[in-house]
Amino acid sequence: MSEPIVFISKHKIKQEKLDEFKQFFTEGMAAVEAEKPNTLFQYAYVNDDWTIVRFVHVVADARAFEEHLIGADDRSKRAYEFIDPISMEIFGSPGDKILEMFKQMEAGGISLILWPRNMAGFIRLAAS
Repeated sequence: MSEPIVFISKHKIKQEKLDEFKQFFTEGMAAVEAEKPNTLFQYAYVNDDWTIVRFVHVVADARAFEEHLIGADDRSKRAYEFIDPISMEIFGSPGDKILEMFKQMEAGGISLILWPRNMAGFIRLAAS
């Protein structure tokens, strides 16, 4: 049975680019929503002083995670004008290809935490 993958990334916001950051990511979220139908959930959460942002993504399965990451290099290159990556967490088993990509990022100084085993759980896409 395929299981959803949860991906959370943490970034420092470049304060001199805060207004541009807000605009860029508002537009970017709309694009991902339109172009990535197997991305079930994607939200950005900021702390009270707008210095740290965490992006939370939930995709249907490992294949959907691969789809979600298509074009990520270009999106990241643009995003890093506004933010600096700090850490990433992956919950679930995304497959060897994706793990290798993230391990290369880890070698570049971004902390990576893997939570590969799902003990139990469910996903509900609509409230009853």
